[in-house]
Amino acid sequence: MKSISRNVFLILLLLTAFSVLFANRNVPLSTVDGQRCLTIAEGMIRTGDYLSPVLGNEILLGVPPLCYWFIAGAIQIFGSGDLAVRFPAAVMSLLTVILTYVSATKIWNERIGFWAGMILSSNLLFFHVSRISVTDTTFIFFFTGILLCFMQGCYWLMYVLCGFALLAVGIIGLLIPMTVILLYLFFVDRISRLGEMHIIPGIIITIGICFPWYLMMIELHGTDFLSAVFRYNVLLESGASKALNGWWLHILILLAGMFPWTGLLVKSMKDGICESRSTDLKSNIFLQLWFLISVLFFVFLQVSKATMLLMVFPAFSMLVSWNMERMIREDKGHFTGWAWETVSVYFIVSSILIVGGQNFPEITFGTTILGILLILFGGGVGAALLIYKDGILAAFLQAGTGYAMMIILYYFLLPVALPHYSFSDIVKLFF
Repeated sequence: MKSISRNVFLILLLLTAFSVLFANRNVPLSTVDGQRCLTIAEGMIRTGDYLSPVLGNEILLGVPPLCYWFIAGAIQIFGSGDLAVRFPAAVMSLLTVILTYVSATKIWNERIGFWAGMILSSNLLFFHVSRISVTDTTFIFFFTGILLCFMQGCYWLMYVLCGFALLAVGIIGLLIPMTVILLYLFFVDRISRLGEMHIIPGIIITIGICFPWYLMMIELHGTDFLSAVFRYNVLLESGASKALNGWWLHILILLAGMFPWTGLLVKSMKDGICESRSTDLKSNIFLQLWFLISVLFFVFLQVSKATMLLMVFPAFSMLVSWNMERMIREDKGHFTGWAWETVSVYFIVSSILIVGGQNFPEITFGTTILGILLILFGGGVGAALLIYKDGILAAFLQAGTGYAMMIILYYFLLPVALPHYSFSDIVKLFF
């Protein structure tokens, strides 16, 4: 069934709202560059200049303004402070989950759509990014929208989102999704589909949305602005010293950030190709291209903002959800692969928490309890799959693992740890 059920929609909406808002303020702005965003937005309100983002006395040429407009709007509603930065990030994260749910429902069915939304809203990286970064979450929403609209053939809406992506992050907001789309059309689908995409009117729509801001900035700052646009959007924040050591870190963050769904993700990437029927194969290849091209851009451009890796998680969530539905429908209770890969990842993560937590005297007890809790959840998932042969129960237990970790981490552990350690300290000591 490809229709949207009101009850399912509301359940997912409430669960996602809980995941992005719970203990939202327990991560200090100072750890996530939120103060910088707040300062820029306050400056826009104070000077009345909403065209040029300014930090201190420096005009940030080439930096698109949309995220700062969102924060400025939140300041007008909530007043200046943490909430003005965090609320837009939470809203954009919630909209990304709803967009994923609706799109997966239209492409496959509502059960796949619901679990795609649940998987996206119950992993560790989503919990973190939705609390700290309005710039990342805004870009990820438009980036996701562009690719999902293409999958469904909603080309007019795709061009609208392209225009807003240019206002949110600049040229890179089109470069990556258009690369994914063109490679898919050239190698998998048919290049003649370009003729069905209304490209010329679409370009006009995209330019019509973003051109006024770019034109006014060119009039104000001339060629300096154009040069800054190229540097900001194509080279990003690169550094040659990070090239050799960064690629493996991206993979590690992807795998760790996807927990508690990491084990099922690895299986789903294989099954998405090997177990697909012809009707699903193209969609699954597109989702894997989405992941592959995005990670390659991260590696070759040497992007330093690991939080932007969340851009591939809607594709991951849809692929895992599709595979869960396939296994429940076709495997007839034989969930051995799902069980062992998932339980193994649970055991690894619990071991890291118990052993690594010894490096943090302030939270050693908490990390030990969390590690034991993960062992119990992992045992429950294994029992649901191997003894009760119930894939839906196992999926709910995995989602419950994610929410339980979120509550413990953001309500109990981080408020104690962050006064003594930075996020980078914690990552280094654990890994």
